[in-house]
Amino acid sequence: MLRTSAAAFTPGETVHQTPIKTTGAATAAADEDEKLCAWLQQKASLTKRVVDKVLPKLHDEDVYDVSGLLELHSIDGLGDAFSLNSEL
Repeated sequence: MLRTSAAAFTPGETVHQTPIKTTGAATAAADEDEKLCAWLQQKASLTKRVVDKVLPKLHDEDVYDVSGLLELHSIDGLGDAFSLNSEL
């Protein structure tokens, strides 16, 4: 028996409608990002706009969770990620 999305496929259709399952690693990474963003907004009192802009910079520094943020702080690396020159 065909999946519903396969049975409803129309030749020439360009969008695949079958849902894609995320892997455990991708789900865990997304969960860690959510926790980090929540911590930055709630504990560090940063706005969502600032968090959205700084998150890629934190990832460039291999910071994906609060413990990584603490490690970056321990090597005095927070200034680079949160610098005013970064147009936050």
